[in-house]
Amino acid sequence: MNWLFLLLTLLIPLSALSDDFGEAASAYASADYKKAYELWEPLANQGDGASMFNLGALYWDGKGIIQNRSLAIEWWEKANTQNVMAAQYNLGLAYYLGVEVNKDLNKAISLFRLAANQGHDFATSFLPRLEKELLYQEEQSLRKVSLGYSGADVGKTLANL
Repeated sequence: MNWLFLLLTLLIPLSALSDDFGEAASAYASADYKKAYELWEPLANQGDGASMFNLGALYWDGKGIIQNRSLAIEWWEKANTQNVMAAQYNLGLAYYLGVEVNKDLNKAISLFRLAANQGHDFATSFLPRLEKELLYQEEQSLRKVSLGYSGADVGKTLANL
C-alpha cells in the first residue's frame, strides 16, 4: 500500500505538468501567447526543457510578452542543458550569425552536432556547410602564418614577427 501511495505522489505532478504543457501548446496554437507564457513559465522554472525552449521562443518573437532576445538566449541555454534539440539548433544559429551572442563558429558547430545527432533535419543539412566554413577559416589562418614566416628576414626572431 505504501508503494502505491508513493507511486501516485510521483505521478500526479507529472500528470499536472503534462496537462499544463498541453494547455499552453493549445493556447499558443490559438495565438493566446500570454496564456501560453503563463502556463509554460512555471513549468520551465520546474526544469521542463520543452517549456524552457518555448519561453525562449516567446521572448525571441515578443509574443505575449515584451521582446527580450537576451532572455530568449538564456532560456535556450537552459533548455540545451536538458538536451532539447530545437534549443541547440536555435542557439547554433545565434552563435553562427552572432545575434545576441558573440559570433562563434566552433560553438555553433558543436550545438548543430548535438541537434543533428538527435535527428534535427535543418541542423543535419546545415552542419556540412559550417564544417567547410570552419576548415576554410583554419586554412586561411595557417596560410597567413606561413606567408608571414616565409617572408621574414633571416636573423629575425619569431617574437619580432
